[in-house]
Amino acid sequence: MIINIYVENVQPSGISKEDKVPCLWATLLYFRILMYFRINNCNIVSDFKKADYVLLNTCSVSDHYEQYILNRLNIIKLYNKWVKKIIIFWCLATKENKLSKIVDYFIPIWDNNKLDEIFWLNIFFKDIPYFNSSLNFNKNTLFKKDTYYLGIWRWCIHNCSYCWIKKWIWFIKSRPLESIYKEVRLAIKHGFKKICLVTDDLWSYGEDIGINFVTLIEWILQLSPELIISISNIEPSQLIKYYDLFKKNISRINSIVLPVQSFNDILLKSMNRKYTVNDYINLISDIKKHNKYIDIQNHIIYWYPWETLIIFLQNIYISIKLPIQTAFLEFQDRKWTIANTLPNKVLWSELLKMRQILQKFKKKYPKKIVG
Repeated sequence: MIINIYVENVQPSGISKEDKVPCLWATLLYFRILMYFRINNCNIVSDFKKADYVLLNTCSVSDHYEQYILNRLNIIKLYNKWVKKIIIFWCLATKENKLSKIVDYFIPIWDNNKLDEIFWLNIFFKDIPYFNSSLNFNKNTLFKKDTYYLGIWRWCIHNCSYCWIKKWIWFIKSRPLESIYKEVRLAIKHGFKKICLVTDDLWSYGEDIGINFVTLIEWILQLSPELIISISNIEPSQLIKYYDLFKKNISRINSIVLPVQSFNDILLKSMNRKYTVNDYINLISDIKKHNKYIDIQNHIIYWYPWETLIIFLQNIYISIKLPIQTAFLEFQDRKWTIANTLPNKVLWSELLKMRQILQKFKKKYPKKIVG
């Protein structure tokens, strides 16, 4: 009997038209799930009302997105009363108590193979290849079509005070080099010359297997002299630490996400970031000196405890001045974080002022300020 499957990637990029940065890791998983069912000859339907099984790939980036997903689940339950099972993946799959009345199966990030216990198909999920060229041509994503997105590591060893990811993600081992090499070779075979390393923090990769991110980059680049690499995320203090080794290959790095989070040293210390504003500015300057064409993307968290309008404006002005593009992200005051316990929370009225100011600068400097 043919199984009708509906899979939806319920991510921030699908909620708001202004969202410019979808969760790369979650989207990679979404395509791998689709491949799992297609290889096993299941029927993928585009309307959840026609599905026997509904799978949602979820996001827990904010309370707003969690509520959106909860509403989505209620709609599916209301309009498809004959659905056999509702299954959710990724961050929100850790909240079984909150969703147990609606959802039948929860598959957290560290246990994707649980799919096999539900469906008992011929080919197991662990045997589904990572390579999926269709990702790069999907019209519903904001991925660059000439770039192959390579998932290498879903973890971060740092302990930033605002971060709630470790609440939802247990430690995941570094992906074996052999598996990475195999996928890169397939990408090269299919004509890709640009590889984006998708990770929460590139530096954290390899800590458990005795290598560092510089070695990983060198080994990937040696597979083809034409390869160029993009880095989806790396914590600045560690790039500073290994910069002399990193810059040997900097001419073959075309973009890097290097989030400072604040251009105020007091806030950086409160966030538990291990560098200063000057450290970051000097790093940007030296990167551009060795590769003037590299695209550097930055993140700023605003409305953070202790932040004044003066600090907020300082963040904007420095972001405009530096040769980077900066995404401004609102602080999410999650109750499981250290930041949630901090005093001097910024008033809601101040947030509204910050939003208005940010909109003005986005219009004036659209290539410098986003988010």
